[in-house]
Amino acid sequence: MTEEKKAKQITNFSYWFFGGFCLLLITLKLTTPLLTILFSFLALQFFKIRGYRTISIVLFFLMVIAIFLGFAYSINHVVITLPGIVEKALPAIIHLADSYEIKLPFTDLEGLKTTSVYILRTELSSFASFAKLASKEFIYLIIGIAIAVGLFVTPKIDIENEKNTSHKNLYSVACLSIHDRFTNFFLVFKKVMGAQIIISLINTFFTGIFLYVENLPHFELLLAVTFLCGLLPIIGNIISNGIIFFVAATISSTVAIHALVFLIVLHKAEYFLNSKIIGRAIKNPMWLTLLALVIGERLMGIPGLILAPVFLNYIKQETRPIKV
Repeated sequence: MTEEKKAKQITNFSYWFFGGFCLLLITLKLTTPLLTILFSFLALQFFKIRGYRTISIVLFFLMVIAIFLGFAYSINHVVITLPGIVEKALPAIIHLADSYEIKLPFTDLEGLKTTSVYILRTELSSFASFAKLASKEFIYLIIGIAIAVGLFVTPKIDIENEKNTSHKNLYSVACLSIHDRFTNFFLVFKKVMGAQIIISLINTFFTGIFLYVENLPHFELLLAVTFLCGLLPIIGNIISNGIIFFVAATISSTVAIHALVFLIVLHKAEYFLNSKIIGRAIKNPMWLTLLALVIGERLMGIPGLILAPVFLNYIKQETRPIKV
């Protein structure tokens, strides 16, 4: 067997290995730790200082701690302010529902409390399942960060091959080829997430203008929530939109309607802007990117919305050099 044929077989094996690895992640629902590894490694690359790897890792962990503290502060702030926001917004929401003849399961604050207690009782088992799932995802998060740091310190699969580079064997050569597959995948992820961050910044900019013009309270918190949620396609917008609508309803029903109309128009346009910006970054047509988003969500849930454009461009990048 010629060397060229051997190299081709090993390359083909690396493609099958990577495909099987991705299929296993999807089947076992391990896309969250994969995203954690990718984001963490991307951050470590950002903090990379040549010859000072330890400093890079320290800066990365400082960033992780800052994110966790910021998240905890935001949750605490929401828990403290949410009851007041709901109490102020409730009359406007009820009035708005009556205007459009929408029947709500409550007519006042006490009715809302009764409805909330009933929902909690009936959905207690679901909440317990959610808490269990959240705990598992948190553990995956920690493991993903640890793997990313390990990859940053030792990016090669075959460590022994470093000691004797002149000796080639099947394992060492296969490891090099598999390393190329994962490297290409990460580079595609880096390009796509750069586009996603641009989208989130555009969304935050226009939302900030609206918040300032309408003089809504909790400006900084709403801006931070909008940016962070913008990194998560579709579901992130739903979360930030709901919070902004409730805050707007604490002022008046008119402001709430303004917020609702603005957010619907912005995010309807942004859904296509999302596909256009990412599609331009990875040079795919808008309809193909939209189709990838739909399939990714069905296969992997929310993480699939982030990973779908990455897989789409990765397949194109790996298949383009193959001559037929």
